[in-house]
Amino acid sequence: MLSTNKDVTSYTASDLFDQNTETHYEFENYKAKQTILTNLYSAIMGRTVDYTRYDLSLDCRDLGGIPDQSLDTYFASEVFEHVDNLDKALAEAHRVLRPGGRLIFTVPFLYQEHGPQIENGLNMDYWRHTRGGYYKILSDLKFDDITIFSCVSYPISMTQVLANQTISKFRSQSRFTQLFTLPLILTGFFLYNSLGLALHLLLGKNDQSLGRFNIVCRKI
Repeated sequence: MLSTNKDVTSYTASDLFDQNTETHYEFENYKAKQTILTNLYSAIMGRTVDYTRYDLSLDCRDLGGIPDQSLDTYFASEVFEHVDNLDKALAEAHRVLRPGGRLIFTVPFLYQEHGPQIENGLNMDYWRHTRGGYYKILSDLKFDDITIFSCVSYPISMTQVLANQTISKFRSQSRFTQLFTLPLILTGFFLYNSLGLALHLLLGKNDQSLGRFNIVCRKI
């Protein structure tokens, strides 16, 4: 980022992780499955996060280590759907931004439940607000110049949901069965993506049916 954007002179990367008390990412549950297809398995399932690559371990609901009005930009990618108190997290973002500072974040909308499990098989995945919902929340918290858009159409988002349902089925199989079903899985991915792309080109994007939101707003 620093080498490609001259406007960025410094940044701090943060995450919340306590290796003694929690498993933050669901991929940790599958890391132990070492097979002869380990690299391909990781490409399909995703990789675990290297926790040495961030600067601070922080809870976005309480950024006590960051002074008031000290940041120009606050960026969160696919985070806020996993925060049980969204208003508090956004209020903290407002607190640490300078007047005129930008809050930028992405969240899913038409997407399967995901993330670490909390209890009874339920995921730590709480929110699917509409564009109007986010506009109301951000306006109430004294953000303005609110722009909400999406790069993902309904057909493309459906390919993601189908692919993840296929992955869930693949995960539940024995290693022996996985060896034989893998070609079918990869063929399925190709068909999903081809159909989704064709429908996307045919139907285009409909603002009433979007896969995820990109949101940019300014602190008043």
